[in-house]
Amino acid sequence: MSNILTFGSCLSRYIARSYKRLYSGEIISSVYHNRSDYFVESFITNVQKPVDNSTISELALNHSNADEDSINILENQTLARCGMHKVDTVENIFSLIEKNLYDIIFIDNFMDIAAKLSHCGDEKVFLRPQDYTNYSLKYKIGDYISTTKSVESFNLIIDYFKKRNPKAKIFFFFFHFPWNTYENDEQRKKRSLSFF
Repeated sequence: MSNILTFGSCLSRYIARSYKRLYSGEIISSVYHNRSDYFVESFITNVQKPVDNSTISELALNHSNADEDSINILENQTLARCGMHKVDTVENIFSLIEKNLYDIIFIDNFMDIAAKLSHCGDEKVFLRPQDYTNYSLKYKIGDYISTTKSVESFNLIIDYFKKRNPKAKIFFFFFHFPWNTYENDEQRKKRSLSFF
């Protein structure tokens, strides 16, 4: 039985679930809502401090828009809960990596295609502005990540995983997020195709 990590979005998660059903395995960690540059700068190069409880406590949920994912989005970008998106584990991804408990990693680039990070000074974080009543008092929406920066960041992420467990199998390039799932969204299609 293989232990599986996922990094990206529902695409990696669904592939992992299918693998689990077909070949037997367990999804032990799932990193959602982390754009590649955020993950690198917050957890690998430590250029910026990751989101913490003070950031979370300062945001006021807009209850007419917010849902269960609103909190999950933030928590999955914290050091304490990164990789704990809807999995039955009490350990974050970094603890599991340290113990070399993973055999397979599925990675997709949906967040890099679709997400703009929010900025407050030097702090960067992925937020959905409509989820918070006080968003505009503190944050401004940034730009999309460039394809070059995305490739650089994913290279660092893959190296990070491989150095800690050289035997792990990593699947990434085959799981480029399919633009045709948003065929009526020309901007999303253009962004996705720019990564080829």
